[in-house]
Amino acid sequence: IRGGKWRLRRLVEAFRDVCRAVAYAHSRGVIHRDLKPANIMFRDELTPVLIDFGIAKQQDATQTRLTQTGMLVGTPTYMSPEQINALEVDGRSDLYSLGTVLYELLVGTPPYQAGDPFTVALMHVTHPVPELPEPYQWLQPLVSGLMAKQADQRYKTGAAFVEALHKLLATAPQGAVLQETSTRKSGSGSRIASGAATQQRTRISMDQRQGR
Repeated sequence: IRGGKWRLRRLVEAFRDVCRAVAYAHSRGVIHRDLKPANIMFRDELTPVLIDFGIAKQQDATQTRLTQTGMLVGTPTYMSPEQINALEVDGRSDLYSLGTVLYELLVGTPPYQAGDPFTVALMHVTHPVPELPEPYQWLQPLVSGLMAKQADQRYKTGAAFVEALHKLLATAPQGAVLQETSTRKSGSGSRIASGAATQQRTRISMDQRQGR
């Protein structure tokens, strides 16, 4: 996304459409497992497209842990606590990742930052859900409902999140959805931008992570 600024309503609408795409994938039994800004592209000014299902998994598969010979594979900046802990994951893990994306779209930085991926991963497990700054605090219930540390405390489905989003927008503070954000407008085929270091898929040694 390059050049200019978006109104908050436009950003929220684009994020809603991404959530609908994720919900559709879940309805087909597919967990993405690597949701992040770099995997959201725009076909045009209005149409976000979810890409890179390279590490996606069928929900009915016998093994839904994301480990390979002692390695944890994914993008720690956007991974759920259960994915980081190599536990079984379902669609709610994707919802957690969407929460990290929503936070970054609003604030301009990922929710947890550190000098190495191991520390970032640990922060997802041990740190509280981040608080949105003013003037976005009225959207905090959405971030909290997506990024709850326990999966059973999150929205159950992407559709449930979209319903909660619509209800919250209906009661938004006057003028709130018209304010500008730091998110830049998209050009054809552009991605939602973020720092390259936080976008890279990472293989983390489970032994090294547990030794911290």
